[in-house]
Amino acid sequence: MNEDTPHQEDLFAGLEAILFAADAPVSILRLVRALNHPRNRVEDALCALGRRYAENDRGVELAELGGGWQLFTKRRFSRAVESALGQPPRNRTRLSAAALETLAIIAYRQPITRGEIEAIRGVDTSGTLASLAEHRLIEVSGRSESAGRPNLYSTTEGFLNFFGLRHLGELPQPGAEGEETSADRGTLRVAIDGPAGSGKSTVARLVASRLGLVYVDTGAFYRALTWLALERGTDFGDPAALVELARDAGLELEVEDHTARLLLEGSPVGAEIRSPRVTTAIQRVADLPPIRNLVNGRIRELAGRLPGGVVAEGRDIGTLLFPDTPHKFYLTASVAERARRRLEDHRARGEAVTLPELEAQIIERDRADSTRQYGALTRLPEALEINTTGMSIQEVVEAVIGGVELRLAERASDAPGTD
Repeated sequence: MNEDTPHQEDLFAGLEAILFAADAPVSILRLVRALNHPRNRVEDALCALGRRYAENDRGVELAELGGGWQLFTKRRFSRAVESALGQPPRNRTRLSAAALETLAIIAYRQPITRGEIEAIRGVDTSGTLASLAEHRLIEVSGRSESAGRPNLYSTTEGFLNFFGLRHLGELPQPGAEGEETSADRGTLRVAIDGPAGSGKSTVARLVASRLGLVYVDTGAFYRALTWLALERGTDFGDPAALVELARDAGLELEVEDHTARLLLEGSPVGAEIRSPRVTTAIQRVADLPPIRNLVNGRIRELAGRLPGGVVAEGRDIGTLLFPDTPHKFYLTASVAERARRRLEDHRARGEAVTLPELEAQIIERDRADSTRQYGALTRLPEALEINTTGMSIQEVVEAVIGGVELRLAERASDAPGTD
């Protein structure tokens, strides 16, 4: 990093402060005077700042207009807002355009601070936030460490009811204007859900390898965050602290042999995230709605960079992670079958456990996973259910691949111009 980088970041911060506060295009001359920097440096910083906004998924863009510079809500974000949050039934209170946009920003970016909301909208939102909170559409879900306006805002159950949504996974993902969607490019998103012990992980890896896709272990994200919280001594009784840790954690994916290896703060995660202490504590992290939103958003962002497509497995892949994919599968098996598989795993590790103990654990795990308030294990009606009891791994893999190919053929036959 060169010596100018900290100063460049200060210049970016100064530019943002002026542009967010402005209600009209700001000329280069005014920016030069306000920032006390040479014109060429201000112009270079504006161009770099514009690229930064264009390259990430924030809802704001920087544009030159009428001889000055101004921030606008991205058109792709506005269209997604309009599509996802159309006005509710006539018997419900209508929302103003400002309230609708603010609510949509929170829904897509939650948990989010007031400062971040205003960075996207470019205007003061205090009155709008107060109104939305009064209508019980949003709530304060924690506090950030940022100074000034540290409250974190999230949508409520009332928000889902207001717009007739079953879950946040029904919000469509913003797509850039004129940009091909994943389906247009032939990129596959294969979502495999199911209870513990149904064979999801093994099947997902093999399906990814067969189809030339990348396998993403979504559970590793939650395990890595749990391990990080344990290492840093984060209070597991403080949800806001856990959310803040998740927001700041550097999680990346490195692809190798159709498997995306997770990097935490630049280093590959290893067996440490599979330790008993992580397993014991993970639900304290993974059950927090703001963290599930953060992790799912991060996985979607990273998956968008992966070649060809991804296969992901878990308990909310089809509902929250990739709700728009047509390739949804639900793997299940009898309790006895899943307990038998787990018994073989324990015996291979030299661990003494009985079949009745494992069956009891699986029954309790099923109950917990299916009754969680957010990100619960759900068998979607559009998902292809595969009961793997008595099936070999290869048979299950063939069934999933057959389902993918059938859906692709159906979509091809439905395409315009197809006889």
